[in-house]
Amino acid sequence: MAIKGFAQAKPGQDVFRPEIARWAKATFMLTFTTNILVTSLIAGRLWWISRGVRKHFGKGHSSRYHRAIILVVESGALYSSSLLVFIVLYTMEYYAEMIVYDSVSQIACIAPILIIVRAGLGIQPQEESLFIPDSLLSSEDMSSSDPDPVFASLLQP
Repeated sequence: MAIKGFAQAKPGQDVFRPEIARWAKATFMLTFTTNILVTSLIAGRLWWISRGVRKHFGKGHSSRYHRAIILVVESGALYSSSLLVFIVLYTMEYYAEMIVYDSVSQIACIAPILIIVRAGLGIQPQEESLFIPDSLLSSEDMSSSDPDPVFASLLQP
């Protein structure tokens, strides 16, 4: 309904009309909530697997999963933060939301591609951007330039 309302709005017509705004806010909040939930579930599953790996193979092997968690959370945060900015601007009825609205769909496409490119090139997360304790990461694994094995299957032809 929200998309239909936006599509049927005539030039110069207010996009904050109650019949559009009600559905638009619900649609974008649902999208935001779904993204946060799915990102959390993926990161949680990777963390759960890393616990089993650490238990059976030692701490050094689980740090690769922690880097995968960081990649997933960073790309999810990129999209979520842009969507949150849009929701706030739309709720406050600022027309600046149109600028953000146009970029949100592009960010949604760029975020997963960043995961693939970073994993393929073996680019490691910067230590100052980490939100996990240093005790969970092994410094010898962080210096490796090999791509993460978690994502290696994505890069195979």
